Amino acid sequence: MSSTQEHTDSPTAAGAISNLTHSLSVLPQSFSEKQRLMGMLLILWALIGVLDYLDLRFFGRAYPVSVLYVLVIFPAAIVFGLRGLLTATVAVVLMYHLSNGKTSIFNYSEAEVLRLAFIVAIGLAFERIGRDRRNLREALAKLQQQTRAREDLTHMLVHDLRTPLTGIITSLQTLQHGVVGDLEPDQMEMVDFAVSDGQRLLEMVNQILDVSKLEAGEMPLRLQKVELSDVADKACRIVTPIAEESGINLHHSCNGLKANMDPELIRRVLVNLLGNALKFTPRGGDVSIQSLDGESDHLAHLIVRDTGRGIPASDLKRVFEKYAQSNGAEKAGPSTGIGLTFCRLAVEAHGGHIWAQSELGQGTEIHITMPIDGPSPSAENN
Repeated sequence: MSSTQEHTDSPTAAGAISNLTHSLSVLPQSFSEKQRLMGMLLILWALIGVLDYLDLRFFGRAYPVSVLYVLVIFPAAIVFGLRGLLTATVAVVLMYHLSNGKTSIFNYSEAEVLRLAFIVAIGLAFERIGRDRRNLREALAKLQQQTRAREDLTHMLVHDLRTPLTGIITSLQTLQHGVVGDLEPDQMEMVDFAVSDGQRLLEMVNQILDVSKLEAGEMPLRLQKVELSDVADKACRIVTPIAEESGINLHHSCNGLKANMDPELIRRVLVNLLGNALKFTPRGGDVSIQSLDGESDHLAHLIVRDTGRGIPASDLKRVFEKYAQSNGAEKAGPSTGIGLTFCRLAVEAHGGHIWAQSELGQGTEIHITMPIDGPSPSAENN
């Protein structure tokens, strides 16, 4: 009977020990980060008190161990704020009082009082630093939340706009082609104007979507070996009506260099850059695309040049940022503020680089360099 009882109790005792060990190992994980830090500070506070009671000294009599109480006060001030600073200060004074055998406040020397005052003053400075850090972190989190909400709203609006806008353009083109009957010259002119503006608006909507895809690395590149002159020629043909209407000379001088690229995407980049150049170039000015040999045999180098007003030096570094515009850009007409951002992201997707050089009153040059063999796998994945 006893043997049976012993056999029954043994697994139970082993199980209890196992459960206790497991509980002790899991216990620290059940506390929050602040609670674990508070426990560490309590242990440090007690350890320094014991060392202080033993009357230890560093480097002779000059540096008593009590100066180590700063290791308790400073973290408490940073993490727990003013309340942590006050609590730690009271705890340190109490520990110092007990470990050094003080019987009243009149037993403290002037050096001890000054030392404590200095520690508290530095603790106040650390508390302010911790408070500013928390405020900055909260402001950053709020800004990121607002940015995500704005981008989500933009994406929703863009998706909701594209479908009805496409339907409007299709209906107008039906009228334009005379499917429902011939239009009077004045009516045709109004329909042509509406179709042109509708297509421009649709292009802006699509550009917002494309910027989002490029930023997320979700824009597939359809790489082909094409000549730079062919891509430049197609881009120039698209903006030629605008150049003729504005009285601006438009031309390109690109060599027959072939590069591995997405021709449609790079054509859109050049159309964006040419349209921007035409917008800021006065009547009688010049806008051109030129190709260079590049910095090495592995790079294709394109330059879109205009003789417009130029860009202030202070704006050169931010013109490719989202929603950024140069001073005075609003005078040239409405813009989404993402045209140059789209250009930068598209070029970078090819493993290339884009930058601007300009001088007020002397025009602007937009430089594009891209690997002739196309983007590397890492650049393509990004």
